[in-house]
Amino acid sequence: MRVSPRFIPALFLITLMLAVPQAIHAQEDLCTAFDGRVLSDVGSHCASMGAEEVCYGYESVRTVTDGHSDPIDENTELGTTSWLAGTQIIDTSPLDLTSQTYGVAVIRTRANLPVGYPARDLVIIPMGGVEIGNGVPYNAALLLPEDAEALQVVTAGPATLYESPSTSSPVAGTVPSGTVFIADGTTPDQMWLRVYYEYPGDYATNVSAWINRADLEDVDTDLLPFASQGNLTPMQKFYFNNAFGDSPCPGTPGGAVLVQSPQGIGTAFTVNDADMVITSSVALSIREPNFMELRVLDGLAVLCPNTPNEFIVPEGFVIELPLNTPPDVQIADRLFHSSSPTCDWQNLRLMTNAELEDWSLLENLPSNILNQPVVLPEILCPSGVGATSCVVSINDSDTRSLVRDLCDEGSISGPICELVRSVP
Repeated sequence: MRVSPRFIPALFLITLMLAVPQAIHAQEDLCTAFDGRVLSDVGSHCASMGAEEVCYGYESVRTVTDGHSDPIDENTELGTTSWLAGTQIIDTSPLDLTSQTYGVAVIRTRANLPVGYPARDLVIIPMGGVEIGNGVPYNAALLLPEDAEALQVVTAGPATLYESPSTSSPVAGTVPSGTVFIADGTTPDQMWLRVYYEYPGDYATNVSAWINRADLEDVDTDLLPFASQGNLTPMQKFYFNNAFGDSPCPGTPGGAVLVQSPQGIGTAFTVNDADMVITSSVALSIREPNFMELRVLDGLAVLCPNTPNEFIVPEGFVIELPLNTPPDVQIADRLFHSSSPTCDWQNLRLMTNAELEDWSLLENLPSNILNQPVVLPEILCPSGVGATSCVVSINDSDTRSLVRDLCDEGSISGPICELVRSVP
């Protein structure tokens, strides 16, 4: 039978319409299988890593070191860890289904968390096409002792603890005679010791305080490092850039950095010269032409802390920062030039459900490489005629109560509070 030429285009379109859904489903199946393998391998490879280390989670990852750490490259086995203090740059490869690569590294640094705080660090996970640089030079880094090497001290009588090493600073608490603390640092004159001590702060629980040496039983502090405020642990300050473009796998970030503190614990770090304190999970990415986007996935982010421009962003919101450094400047060049803090955050808005779907892989990250599971915010959007704006529903009761209090006292602006469910 001869087919009329006029039917050929129609047959081609029908064939194409049938083939496209099959190709999409095949791609989705490939992505699901690949994502599952990445998550499983990262969890098994990096489960036993320690503080102040970088772990090679999934291929491929490369590092540049200063000679104090062993480099990671294509010849390194998955699961290898390297000392963070001597690591200058970490590169993670973009997602490529053909080569089955998606670079993932896991970084753990103490940040402002004391050694006595049990098994919790600031966790930083670059994934996809990311280049991240350690902004804390080896010779300037605060190198805290291992848990077993921290100093146990005992109060000689009733004692007062302070937020900073001065009797004029705010009081953190008082303790009776015979109270035992774990100390991990001193002031240069060795008259004050930093200890693990939990007490309520403005936005989160603080876990370190200072005690005067005169209030302690006789103690030898010669082996403790100087831990004055302003001293940073390795990678507590970092710079990063990432590849642009959509990810071939929905829900898998194409190039991003997850940063997580222990739940409810105020943890400080600096990224691309922007200071912040977080209380759980945030995601960072660079978008064209030259903006850094911060997504608060859980808890709070306090931007420009302890400055007149301090600004609080609750979970469910995204905000961006114009970067001062041109995008073509290499990360390595940023590490060795002094720069001033930047605080020009702008365009705060509620995240959309479509955006959250692009980050769904994070909820499946293995809990053994995190402080706690990543929980994406819940955005509720009413339907129907006359529907109001979408809102974020904060499910964690402690965070919800804190946001309500901050809204009541005016620390969080009214327009933001109106978009947070259950916060009057």
